[in-house]
Amino acid sequence: MLYLQKVGFGGTDPAVPNSAAAIAAFSLGQVGWWLVIFAVAVALLLVVISGYFNGPRANIGALMLGGLLIFDLGRANLPWIIHWDYKQKYEVGSLNPIVEFLRNKPYEHRVAGLPFHPPQGLELFDDLYKIEWVQHLFLYYNVQFLDIIQMSRAREDSRPIRRRWPRTAIRPPPRFSRANGSSPTRATCSARLASST
Repeated sequence: MLYLQKVGFGGTDPAVPNSAAAIAAFSLGQVGWWLVIFAVAVALLLVVISGYFNGPRANIGALMLGGLLIFDLGRANLPWIIHWDYKQKYEVGSLNPIVEFLRNKPYEHRVAGLPFHPPQGLELFDDLYKIEWVQHLFLYYNVQFLDIIQMSRAREDSRPIRRRWPRTAIRPPPRFSRANGSSPTRATCSARLASST
């Protein structure tokens, strides 16, 4: 607890969140949970090795082992379970005017982001477009777009095109104009939000 206080977590009252006492109490509690789960796992393993769960008791053994697994994983992953309010996440009822325009008659609109970095000071719009709009809103509202959201491995049919026209250029490469020219792309999202092409 002295180390926690030394690095900036003050307070000795365990009821106060983020105090040194609360952090130390939580850590000791986790050690206690580990000891209990480890003891139950060792006991179940010894019972399985002894042959107690042979024959008609095999179902009971499977239920007990499965129950321990679900309890342990559920308890360990509890801090990472995040519930989203989809009405807030997808702006249901209060959609911004640009996505609202692109959502209406999606067969008439196709969107593409500019392939170069935005000017200094407008990086926030680029993040908004690439993260919130392309990965969430466009998929939810069925807005058609040319951008690749996430591709850990290039598909065989797109590899030659990407090798010929990479997206790492200061000016728009020919790939950008060819991709837009061969598709019904009608808007590009840039620092000026949306401009007709």
